[in-house]
Amino acid sequence: QRLRSYEAGRILAAYGKLLQYESSWSLSRDVHETLIAYAWSADDEERLLDSMLMVGFCHRMLGQLDEAREAYRVLREAASELHSEQYLLLSELGFAKVAAERGNLPAAAGMLDRILRKTCGGDHETVRSKALMDRARVATQLGDHATAAVLGHQAFECSTDPFDRDRILVNIGMTLT
Repeated sequence: QRLRSYEAGRILAAYGKLLQYESSWSLSRDVHETLIAYAWSADDEERLLDSMLMVGFCHRMLGQLDEAREAYRVLREAASELHSEQYLLLSELGFAKVAAERGNLPAAAGMLDRILRKTCGGDHETVRSKALMDRARVATQLGDHATAAVLGHQAFECSTDPFDRDRILVNIGMTLT
């Protein structure tokens, strides 16, 4: 029964991610909100935290920044309760993204710099790569293209995800252009 529950959660999570790739943010958010309720009952901590992160992401993509901030706050509380350093860092990354989208670039840069200091020891390379990528984007928005190119290159070297690596290369190319 427990194995079937995990399998059902995995399939539903894959469907939610597919909806994100199709930019169906509202539907994806609904799927991940359903997964949150499921994960609590199935005691699936990883699925719970990942779905909470995805709900915040979907709200952000929909331009619902207050709701995104609240979703990242709930994620931070759950990650703290479950002692997940990775998802604590990802919630902080979410807060930085919301600040950047609201136009508070100095605050976003400060938050991202703190995340980069916390991840400089080799742990959490995925989070570090995402933070470097976002910090490069903020540097570009602040007009510091040289720093953006260097940070983009560092993000590329940290990243192992092919999709993220392609996006990083596009960002570096845009910065250099």
